[in-house]
Amino acid sequence: LSQNPSLKLSIEGTDIAQVDHAELLGFTIDKQLTYALHADKTKLKMAGILATIRKHKNYFTQNALKTVVQSLVLSHLDYCSGLLSSTPQTQLDKLQVIQNRAARVVTNASFHARLKDLHTQLNWQTVKERLYTSTVCAFHKIVHEEQPHCIFRELQKIESTHAHQTRQAQKGAFHQAKPKTKAKTRTFLYRNIKSYNSLPVHVTSSNTRTFRECIKNRIKMRENIGTLDSWW
Repeated sequence: LSQNPSLKLSIEGTDIAQVDHAELLGFTIDKQLTYALHADKTKLKMAGILATIRKHKNYFTQNALKTVVQSLVLSHLDYCSGLLSSTPQTQLDKLQVIQNRAARVVTNASFHARLKDLHTQLNWQTVKERLYTSTVCAFHKIVHEEQPHCIFRELQKIESTHAHQTRQAQKGAFHQAKPKTKAKTRTFLYRNIKSYNSLPVHVTSSNTRTFRECIKNRIKMRENIGTLDSWW
């Protein structure tokens, strides 16, 4: 709420306190719905765990160290990735800094080593790529499993909105309403419908595992770079 109005809400006579943020199932939701506060908390968690691992890294082989970092540090990026991916670019940059630090810890590389080479060596996606892949795969699962129903029922095929045999209608693309606000373009449905409609039919019709591999390969080949950059 941009002007911080005072809201007086009550349910069955019980007053509801107005707060700047609230935590639900470990995810922090702020009143502006930017999720920047949760991104900050995620960054601190990742940095703290990585610092502990770094102190004891000499007790691990590189493969074991990579597994530990992926399991205890980078896994935080996957929790509620659909919401985390809509946080501002500045927050994503902070998370990327932590991942870059993790790459140096695992490879024992110097500060001057090229980060792109380290990510390639470890077969890691960047934070943006990881969030994009995770979120689009979640959308793919919604489309094919029709669950959760509260999200699936919001989807509408283009062919059901008009009788014109356009290319998008023939490939089974989803209808996307024109956004009236900038905030709308940051929502889970808007961004994923846009991404999903840009994919070829042989990708969208594949099973979950194959779909994930296709998305990763398209990112590696820079085939999705336009869609990826338009997300933020």
